Amino acid sequence: MSAPEPARRVDLVIVLHGVGARGSDLAPIARAWGRRLPGVRVVAPDAPFAHDDDPGRRQWYSIAGVTAESRAGRVAAAAAAFDAVIDAEIARAGTEVSRTVLAGFSQGGTMALDALRRGRDFAGLLAMATRLAAPPGRRLDGLAARVVHGEADAVIAIDAAERTRKALATAGARVDLVRIPGGAHALDLATAKAGLAFLHAVAGGS
Repeated sequence: MSAPEPARRVDLVIVLHGVGARGSDLAPIARAWGRRLPGVRVVAPDAPFAHDDDPGRRQWYSIAGVTAESRAGRVAAAAAAFDAVIDAEIARAGTEVSRTVLAGFSQGGTMALDALRRGRDFAGLLAMATRLAAPPGRRLDGLAARVVHGEADAVIAIDAAERTRKALATAGARVDLVRIPGGAHALDLATAKAGLAFLHAVAGGS
């Protein structure tokens, strides 16, 4: 992807984990990205809710009994709690939404996509091994976005990535899709490298 030159400063990247994980699980990636993005704070917060089956783990919304038809409702119900987590990180960094990039994996990516759909004006979006709960409800003209997905993902099939890319492009985003050959449902090295290349283009760095 030939990302645009940053039209506005990027101060913060928020990395969002999947269901059944914690922010600390993504801390090594956040630190590695942060070292390559001078002047940009990279954080990986916990989701607001305890996991259904393990209170020591976290989730953005419950997947117990979730279906393709009910997912959008679950995401909508979790939106306020998601926004509270994001807004706390933005306040802690002393910045604003328009200078923040969301980088979401799996369920975290679904929530990030929904935040854009709802009208939050983030500086960019990195969507990894994830899917849309509902199509964008507004124009996303000029938004820098990248979708990264493993071709062997057995949790969320690669077809979901193409649907996400198409929906974002239709809404006006500058988006590409990076397919990871043989990639499973994981934030692996190839996904992390593709993500860093996107963040470097959007936010600058080494």
